[in-house]
Amino acid sequence: MNSSDERLSFAPFFKAVAGRQDVRAVLEVLSEELGMGAAFREAYTGRLSVVSSSETFRESAKTFPMLELSRIYCSRDVHVGNIHSGILFLDLPSDSADSLAPEERIFLENAVIAAALCLERSFSRTVPGDEKRDELLKELLSGNMRDSREAEELFVQWGWKKDQEFLVLLLRLADEGKTKSSFTERERHLFFSLARSKVLSFFPKTFCVLFTKMLAFVLPVPSGKPETLSGVKDVLESIAVSLKEELPLKKGRGFVFAAGGVNAGLKEVSRSRAEAVRALAVSDVLRSPANVVLWDMLGGFQLVAILSGTEEARSFCAGILGVLLEGEDASSSELLETLLAMDGCNWNVKAASEMLRFHYNTVKYRLGILRERIGFDASDPAQRFDMGLALRLAPFFYKDKFVTLYQKDLI
Repeated sequence: MNSSDERLSFAPFFKAVAGRQDVRAVLEVLSEELGMGAAFREAYTGRLSVVSSSETFRESAKTFPMLELSRIYCSRDVHVGNIHSGILFLDLPSDSADSLAPEERIFLENAVIAAALCLERSFSRTVPGDEKRDELLKELLSGNMRDSREAEELFVQWGWKKDQEFLVLLLRLADEGKTKSSFTERERHLFFSLARSKVLSFFPKTFCVLFTKMLAFVLPVPSGKPETLSGVKDVLESIAVSLKEELPLKKGRGFVFAAGGVNAGLKEVSRSRAEAVRALAVSDVLRSPANVVLWDMLGGFQLVAILSGTEEARSFCAGILGVLLEGEDASSSELLETLLAMDGCNWNVKAASEMLRFHYNTVKYRLGILRERIGFDASDPAQRFDMGLALRLAPFFYKDKFVTLYQKDLI
């Protein structure tokens, strides 16, 4: 296998890609051909594969951070799609990379392609999981559990306690609905696979399934104490930051982790999922969008989310905000913007004018217009309370109008 022709072809890696579909198999071929150690470090799990008889190289590959490895050794980044998935490196100093013959460099690039293909195949195997377990999880999430006793026995076999407390965590990908910005099926699959591996690395006894176009996790927690939930939130936020760094999302795309309440007993899985769905609805209307929303930490927005499912709430908003909700003119948007700023500044005109970068008298003038158009008196505490509630409920019913306002940096 040492001829130049074979080095220039992809054939030596065919068995690795079509057979074991394991990056280690690629490293074995690469190491044998180039006569030096080879290693691969996954970006999202830190998992390491090394083929080398050198203890020094093996220890370095295990110890040094990925950035340092790329500086010390001859290395190549491996991407699956547009996702940076890891680094492949040789037991060759980076400043000696030029010593590789041209055909050896091509062989190395073929190894990078083979590693990416193996990773993509492994991604495709990670999400579906065990068929029986997935079927049971879908029954629990939908509230259609056929045999609760069998389900409890299976969960105990899978490592849960009978009185295990848990929450349902949903991961939703979102775009603005425009064809150019929509996620492709392949992109969704890669994103979900990467996110799943990150969540499971922190919560190893978690169960995961694709459900209603979202990734649903049934995630065990030690207890429902506030400090425990804060810890879960911190971990999820760190995962969200990591996903943003590794997945270059196009403009108009985003993702949200939404968790339902902490419950005990498998019959409560569907309840926690319903709360997670409501948490997603809240995340859609928050003035400051968040990538992580927990139902048990939403405070008064829990009640707002529950009320948003009623026609009475829609009628209440219409009664308070009136023509401002129906108006397409610029003045209606400006007045709504003023109300949002005033509400955010505890109805302090000076603070609101500074936030809006308007003169104090401009805000006072707009408040006068609001009194004329919808009868709102900002000096009346009872009316301020009603207005504050309406401004939190209305985005559930008039999302497009408020999303445009929230996109402004001032609100």
